[in-house]
Amino acid sequence: MAVAKKNAAEDKSYRLLKYEPLTYTLKVGRDNNLLGLDPKTGEERAIKHCPNQKSPFVDQQTNVAVVEPITFIKGFLHVPARQKLTQEFLELHPKFGVGFELIDGAKDAKEMVDVEDLAIDVKTAIREKVKTKEGTEELRAIVSVLISNVSEAAKMSSDELRNAAYEAVDSNLSRFVNAEGDVTIFDNTDFKRKAIAQHAFNSGVIYVTSDSGKIKWSDNDALITLVPVGRDYLDFFSTYLKSEEGMQVAREINERMKKK
Repeated sequence: MAVAKKNAAEDKSYRLLKYEPLTYTLKVGRDNNLLGLDPKTGEERAIKHCPNQKSPFVDQQTNVAVVEPITFIKGFLHVPARQKLTQEFLELHPKFGVGFELIDGAKDAKEMVDVEDLAIDVKTAIREKVKTKEGTEELRAIVSVLISNVSEAAKMSSDELRNAAYEAVDSNLSRFVNAEGDVTIFDNTDFKRKAIAQHAFNSGVIYVTSDSGKIKWSDNDALITLVPVGRDYLDFFSTYLKSEEGMQVAREINERMKKK
């Protein structure tokens, strides 16, 4: 349960952590069964939203306490500084920090800057990679996975590859970094396996049967693996290449593709 910091009187805004459409009405303790954590004693006490009172705690309210609703509009609620009791009630509420949070402008701004900086780091790595022929081909393999089209990626110039990768970074940055904020776009083994699989099928080294149930070598029709019912053959084969048997198949694919 979150405990808010005490601040000087100021306007505050809150947002739902899980967006609800149009309106969301918060429980306000009308039945005296809503508990909030007293920051002074660390004990739970009944709270009720009664703006005509001096305290949100029920045991400190008078018999003329008037309960008023609290409603988030499109996921947000603005509470001016003059409504101090409402702010106190919200920050004692058991849903504070769980169902809704105080919007911290400075923190949000910093997080946005951090994300933007991380995106720049990924794009810089991409820009540096296409400076060499080998790096360009490495990016081409990744882009072929990102756009799910080996043939289209094969026709792209280095600038087109770079721009396609930039677009993917802008749409889903988390695919190209790890939890520590390190750039992993060129270390991502999932990308590499899927690229190998795509190129193997596209080049004709291997093929999938018409019923999408078997993957075979094209030159001798030998079975490589069975595709489980209901699985996408490309996704399955990319995962299969992680296995010990699959790694041997990946090495054989690379050898056969060199001869093409």
